[in-house]
Amino acid sequence: EDFKTVLKEHQLWYEPDHELYHQNPPIYETCALYGSRKNIYRSFDECVRRIL
Repeated sequence: EDFKTVLKEHQLWYEPDHELYHQNPPIYETCALYGSRKNIYRSFDECVRRIL
């Protein structure tokens, strides 16, 4: 949810009724403390890919 909040603050997350909703990046459940840092990177990487 924190990730979505940041995206919403920067107008990079769309609600289901918005025409660009399908462009929302996938969000991977993860915790950086438990060795899943790759999933955090993948989430940000996908955001950047969709923005550019």
